[in-house]
Amino acid sequence: TRTTADADGDGYIDSLVITFSENLFAGSVTADDFVVDGYTIEGVKSVVGATVTLALKERNVYDTGATPNVKVVGTVEDVLRNVSTAETAAVAATDGAAPVIVSAQTVSNTSIKAVVSEHINDNTLTNGTGWRAVDSAATPNTYSGSTATFNNNEIVLTVASIASATGDVKVSYTTQSNKNEDAAGNDLASK
Repeated sequence: TRTTADADGDGYIDSLVITFSENLFAGSVTADDFVVDGYTIEGVKSVVGATVTLALKERNVYDTGATPNVKVVGTVEDVLRNVSTAETAAVAATDGAAPVIVSAQTVSNTSIKAVVSEHINDNTLTNGTGWRAVDSAATPNTYSGSTATFNNNEIVLTVASIASATGDVKVSYTTQSNKNEDAAGNDLASK
């Protein structure tokens, strides 16, 4: 299997996890053994058992929903030192990277717009559950979300009036199991 990951949770794929059918001899695995379409492989992060984790250079576009083609172009060895053959065809990776909130701004006294790194599946949307806004007062005021509407990767959160908020208002979200998911079923990450 090949699965994407966003290890630092910033909305950009930075890792790819490849699982082989048997444990590997770690010394036989190099970054040159793989090609990930559209990405630069910066190195091998780890080889643990049958799992190889590649470090990818982050692109300059939010891409947690991407499923790049991955191909083994070199040879790797199992722990008995049997040598694999290069693949003839690339295989699309599975989306394993959770969508993340990349920005949020006040739209009006009762609404805040958050932008996420990828489209949220309409069938998994919550109605404001898990969302809240907090101002920067010495004793912060909390404004819970009452509704949330989505349009592709934008979320408009309706909150109690923040007209009297002190300073900046920050949006937070607590992950809800099986809610606010991307097309692959990854839950929106907490922020």
